[in-house]
Amino acid sequence: MPAPAARRRSTAWRCSGSRTRRSTRLVERAMLADAHIHLFRRGLTGGLAEGAELRGYLELAARHRIDRALVVAFEGVPETQGNSEEVLAVAAEHPWLFPTAYLDLAAPPPPGALTALVDRGFAGFSLYPSHESALLDGLTAGHRRELDEAGRVLSLNVPGEDLAPVAAFARALPRVTILLSHLGGDYGRPDRLPPGFGELVQLPNVLVKLSGLYALDPVYPHAGVADRVAATIDAVGPDRLVWGSDYAPVLSRLGEAEVFGVPDWLGERLSAAELRRVLHDTLAELLDGSGPLGAPRDGADSVRHDNFG
Repeated sequence: MPAPAARRRSTAWRCSGSRTRRSTRLVERAMLADAHIHLFRRGLTGGLAEGAELRGYLELAARHRIDRALVVAFEGVPETQGNSEEVLAVAAEHPWLFPTAYLDLAAPPPPGALTALVDRGFAGFSLYPSHESALLDGLTAGHRRELDEAGRVLSLNVPGEDLAPVAAFARALPRVTILLSHLGGDYGRPDRLPPGFGELVQLPNVLVKLSGLYALDPVYPHAGVADRVAATIDAVGPDRLVWGSDYAPVLSRLGEAEVFGVPDWLGERLSAAELRRVLHDTLAELLDGSGPLGAPRDGADSVRHDNFG
């Protein structure tokens, strides 16, 4: 699911060609691990040739040295029903892609279903609550217990109106690594942290995705969100910030060089070592089993380090 569209507005800092080229070269020197991609068999609206999104991402992965990616399943509209099964099948062919299973809060799975999904090969789960309190209303204590026992990743896309209920939800899942998408949402206010953000990120099992910047400030290099990113880094540190492209929706808003470029203001805020952690190392360690996720799937290691050719 793409990040919500931001209101078009002017910005005092527009990216010159030299800035774009320099930023892009910086990324190309580094390996990337992508914390947020979508893959639909025929695209989000069903209008693409079958497998076109996958082929496109494989080409991008080769060009930009992406060696791991978390595939965020989404089934929130009729056109995307069955996406969890689609991404699981793709990951079976490409073990460097880590699939999540979409959980429908309006129709929660029966007892034991979450464990069964992990046993089938899902690396974790994705949740898209329409409001934050739905996390507590839609999933029972039994669901939360089963999630915690699985100890997998949980990609969480919330509106960002009030993150306090998310903190209560995350507190009940200490063995789950929660990846908060798109800097926590609250898209109408790009220059400030969402309400309740500080309480949520005090929990050590919560990481924040540096993704969806175009939804907060549509003009590259997204200078309007620089203060919010700086405040996020101050709150969680560079070790708990992970980059995500938001492929393929992002390509309808930005060019390839902008998607995979590092804005100057971010490169100036982080050291080279910290930037490597944001762009690659933290997510790679999580998916490889150094974090709560557990051991990688069979056959993953030999493939995911070589996928870029």
